[in-house]
Amino acid sequence: MGKPIVLWLDGCFDGFHYAHANAFRQARELYQGPVHMLACVHSDAEIIKNKGPPLFDEQERYAVVAGCRWVDDVVEGAPYVTELDNLDKYHADFLVHGDDPVVDATGRDIYAPLKAQGRYMEFKRTEGISTTSLIQRVLDHPQWQRESDYLGVLLREFTKSIPGQFPVVDFGSLGDLTSPPFRSLTGRKVYVAGSWDCFGAGHIEFMRRVKEVVLSDSKLVVGVWSDEVVEKMTGELPLLTITERALAVTQCKYTDAVLYGVAINVPASRLGLDIVVNGDAHRHESASVQVIEVPVPSLATLAKLRDKIHVHLDAFKERQRRKQQS
Repeated sequence: MGKPIVLWLDGCFDGFHYAHANAFRQARELYQGPVHMLACVHSDAEIIKNKGPPLFDEQERYAVVAGCRWVDDVVEGAPYVTELDNLDKYHADFLVHGDDPVVDATGRDIYAPLKAQGRYMEFKRTEGISTTSLIQRVLDHPQWQRESDYLGVLLREFTKSIPGQFPVVDFGSLGDLTSPPFRSLTGRKVYVAGSWDCFGAGHIEFMRRVKEVVLSDSKLVVGVWSDEVVEKMTGELPLLTITERALAVTQCKYTDAVLYGVAINVPASRLGLDIVVNGDAHRHESASVQVIEVPVPSLATLAKLRDKIHVHLDAFKERQRRKQQS
């Protein structure tokens, strides 16, 4: 295997969502050989200067990007406009970007110098979501978010890009469980469930803690609550659709399998699970199922995002207005 090609992909990565993750996935697949992916994340100061207030601060954004399975290293405080010198400093061979045009105030293509030097590669931009649309969702909530067939296609594309076996199972489609759905996974199967809504650095840190406790020979099966369960547990519907939340946990490097649309309690032993994290209801289910406790860090939630936006409402509205006019 030869020396990996180094790719530079920069952005705000604010409110990290499936389009961000898909950008890294697609960028890696532009080249057939080994790739070293640099996620180059703008600072809060650069975002405020160029766009308006970020939804998540820079430390949260650095952490959530580092948790993406298609990222190898994070460049913190990357410049808003990338020059050839930036690529050379980090030994990057190419800047990669979506196929949407990026121009300055004069209409000039800001990547023209990189293109002229043959240091630019392009992938198809993922439609359907953006940080701007997420902010609007928070402002409009609880307006119902419609699932699209495209999200299911994208979920399958995510799983195809993951080496080895990566089961993604719809809990509602399981039959009598005579054949456990995760039998292809080796090692102990550890189950952790949640809404995974407003997926952020806290969720990734929680998964890391679980992996640390159960050690490397275990596989993490992540359960994604149905919308009904999220509403019951939090008092309101989630910001993200169930497939969007499944995409969020699939792109995370700590996840080994996904079970989505789950109830609060699942038949852990019949699913072939060995350990359940923070699952009090499972303590007396079966002697074969161990229950462990792992501290949950502070998580991003819809309520917290709503509060943050409303504290700086004028600034966020101005950001939305500028984006819509661009």
